[in-house]
Amino acid sequence: MSIYQQVESHLPAQSLQAHPAVSTKRKVHKCDHDQCDYSTDKKSHLKTHQQTHLPADQRPKVHKCDHDQCDYSTDRKGDLKTHQQTHLPADQRPKVHKCDHDQCDYSTDKKSHLKTHQQTHLPADQRPKVHKCDHDQCDYSTDKKSHLKTHQQTHLPADQRPKVHKCDHDQCDYSTDKKSNLKTHQQTHLPADQRPQRPKVHKCDHDQCDYSTDRKGDLKTHQQTHLPADQRPKVHKCDHDQCDYSTDKKSHLKTHQQTHLPADQRPKVHKCDHDQCDYSTDKKSNLKTHQQTHLPADQRPQRPKVHKCDHDQCDYSTDRKGDLKTHQQTHLPADQRPKVHKCDHDQCDYSTDRKGDLKTHQQTHLPADQRPQRPKVHKCDHDQCDYSTEYKQNLKTHQQTHLPADQRPKVHKCDHDQCDYSTDKKSNLKTHQQTHLPADQRPQRPKVHKCDHDQCDYSTDKKSHLKTHQQTHLPADQRPKVHKCDHDQCDYSTDKKSNLKTHQQTHLPADQRPKVHKCDHDQCDYSTDRKGDLKTHQQTHLPADQRPKVHKCDHDQCDYSTDKKSHLKTHQQTHLPAEANKIDDVEIIKQEPVCNYWFNVKHRTDNRAPLWAAESSIKQEFTELEPNKKTRTYFSQIGIPKNDGVRSRINQAISYYKCLNHEDRERYLNERLSVQKHDGSIFSELKDQDEVIANRDLAQWEILGHYAGKHYTDDSYSNGANSMGTILTNIDRYSFNTTQGQFISGFRSGNVTTLINACKTYSESENGRNLPEQNVSYMRHTDEQGKWIVFIIALKDIKAGVRLWTDYGKQYWESMGSTIEISDNEDDAE
Repeated sequence: MSIYQQVESHLPAQSLQAHPAVSTKRKVHKCDHDQCDYSTDKKSHLKTHQQTHLPADQRPKVHKCDHDQCDYSTDRKGDLKTHQQTHLPADQRPKVHKCDHDQCDYSTDKKSHLKTHQQTHLPADQRPKVHKCDHDQCDYSTDKKSHLKTHQQTHLPADQRPKVHKCDHDQCDYSTDKKSNLKTHQQTHLPADQRPQRPKVHKCDHDQCDYSTDRKGDLKTHQQTHLPADQRPKVHKCDHDQCDYSTDKKSHLKTHQQTHLPADQRPKVHKCDHDQCDYSTDKKSNLKTHQQTHLPADQRPQRPKVHKCDHDQCDYSTDRKGDLKTHQQTHLPADQRPKVHKCDHDQCDYSTDRKGDLKTHQQTHLPADQRPQRPKVHKCDHDQCDYSTEYKQNLKTHQQTHLPADQRPKVHKCDHDQCDYSTDKKSNLKTHQQTHLPADQRPQRPKVHKCDHDQCDYSTDKKSHLKTHQQTHLPADQRPKVHKCDHDQCDYSTDKKSNLKTHQQTHLPADQRPKVHKCDHDQCDYSTDRKGDLKTHQQTHLPADQRPKVHKCDHDQCDYSTDKKSHLKTHQQTHLPAEANKIDDVEIIKQEPVCNYWFNVKHRTDNRAPLWAAESSIKQEFTELEPNKKTRTYFSQIGIPKNDGVRSRINQAISYYKCLNHEDRERYLNERLSVQKHDGSIFSELKDQDEVIANRDLAQWEILGHYAGKHYTDDSYSNGANSMGTILTNIDRYSFNTTQGQFISGFRSGNVTTLINACKTYSESENGRNLPEQNVSYMRHTDEQGKWIVFIIALKDIKAGVRLWTDYGKQYWESMGSTIEISDNEDDAE
């Protein structure tokens, strides 16, 4: 009805005349809706009214909310007004709906809230339980939404329910998801005589059972224990994913749920009571099995080992199917075995396929003084190595560290695409694999170890790295040279790993060494395997007056210096007597005595002398004479034992020596041999003559170098002598026969080996003299082209400083008494 109708219905009839503003028009427009007596004097009002009889979703919602981002609309103006109040702050909305219950001052801005509130004044059993649980097979309902929310948490797994009820007793961290449980728990903090006791009126009527309780539900649960095991309701179910375990006992469920914990988190409540045995486990059956190990061997129960491994040549069998399955994984490649045993230590990602390995690994996280010690019965038998271990396998692995680096098995391989890195150490592989990560993903460890050397800001994450770094501040001669070359017959060592790596490349053939040092001068393609050579080379690009003149003449009162070594060498010849200046660019280290048949001709040595050099007239002859393409070493000549190990090492040393370039060959000889003047103690005739001594300790069967000189045949040598107008009736003092009709002459074209003194070992004495013992000898070798090379080899261990003596043979001593005719012309002698 309209506002005018409302006024009319509440005013007395006589009051209408006192208010002329109130309409007295006839209400001729009536609603024709069934049971509706609405009428009005305005047709538009009737039309609006009739819309109230339409279904709610068909009424035109002409009243719209003008609040930002609100699309509310309604067919009632009053509803719109009420709705707009919802946009007001909560404390500004008019609470027009008030509870009329005695002593209740509740009020709200929403009628529905008032209606809901008024139900709280009803008796509990009369309140409508409109909030229902939607969990499957649960018919719980309540009149309070909060109660429903709390109830729904009971359907969560026990470990996921929020434990909001906490005990406030001092030093008690008990919490629970049930208020009643908290209340019961708090009674445990009361003195025993103050805890409430309820009469146990519920008693079990089972024969010979005196169980009683104050809870009817507990009695009902207890009575189920008297049922046969297969009839008891298994109401306690495991909520672990894909686990269908259920039981009639809550404690059993609790015990079972621990089986889903990681092995190292399960409480080991079952302990062995055997004297001095601290074994404990989380499984009773495991304890039972363990206790059998304390029985005498003949009393332990034996089960038939029916489960057998079908792997080829494996006779493993067991009485447990699970053990067989685990064993069969040991036949898989190491990288395919499932690593199910994982370390739970913080920031440790170690995992393994062996439980024992995990147990051993976990001990590495213990403080050093708490780690269990086992007797280290496995000891390394390598000379001067005191390593010992409690594991046989560890000893086997350790012994490989004594092998040369290139012989250690590199079993740890990088699986990164197109990477062929492999190593003999697992830790090295782990470190290497990090190089394949993007730079920002590589693990960074705090660099807590800092160098305390003045003005040095070096820091590292590894203590051992700091220790190594600090050695760089020591004087060069005090740094420990821990990096040693493992190449045969090489005692090189250094304090820098990079230096060792560079050095090892010197053992490669010259054409295989990586020439990583390249000249950056424009249009210069020079490259070398030595950084020092590059530095020297780059100085050639400097203007002549800017090149450092590091090569200085050491002649008295001579200040000559130059930037080229060859120039210095040429210059130094200007200080020699005139006759010596005719000799070419070779250092003179021996001069034979002047006698009536030896015309002041000097012998010279050159430790850079090539392995093989021949007169031009016979080069073709040698190729034709020796067409074979295999190498051969004549061991039997000097009685080297028929031992594959010895002869193999000698052949390897020869192969290595043959690959040296002229600089490395010079270095090789200078390292082993040096020249001094003979004191005449053995042969007075040799006093003040050059002799060769060991520069360091030499090992038996060590290759000392090659006998350098020019190769001749009998014919080519005679022809050469005739062309000089000289007749040489025998080989000279510096000649060595290689095979029939061929020989090497080291005269004036040999190296230091041509100065080794001779002793007559084919005769016991000569005029009562005590002759020296031969300690080196010569051994023939042919290369792939059939060319003869002679090597000097140590017949026994020789200490540093000892003279080298050899037997040149009877022919040598006989020739020493014959005249060797030399041309009277000095030019010819050159």
